[in-house]
Amino acid sequence: QKLAGMTGTAWTEKDEFESIYDLKVSPIPSNKPCQRRDEDDEVYTSEEGKWSAVVRAVREAHSSQRPVLVGTTSIDNSE
Repeated sequence: QKLAGMTGTAWTEKDEFESIYDLKVSPIPSNKPCQRRDEDDEVYTSEEGKWSAVVRAVREAHSSQRPVLVGTTSIDNSE
């Protein structure tokens, strides 16, 4: 029986995969350099300030025709 799969998060949980599921995890290096720039976290003093910043960022991306994915921590928070 063979088992294979791909995910971007298995390497950080490799010990869990080995101890619970008796599965080995192997990293596969990217064939191209990472283009992502990691930015510093932004901390807001109010919920209103946070959402104003989100709206500004979405408008800026939309104006340059870049796609935007806006996520939330819960369905209740997004409604």
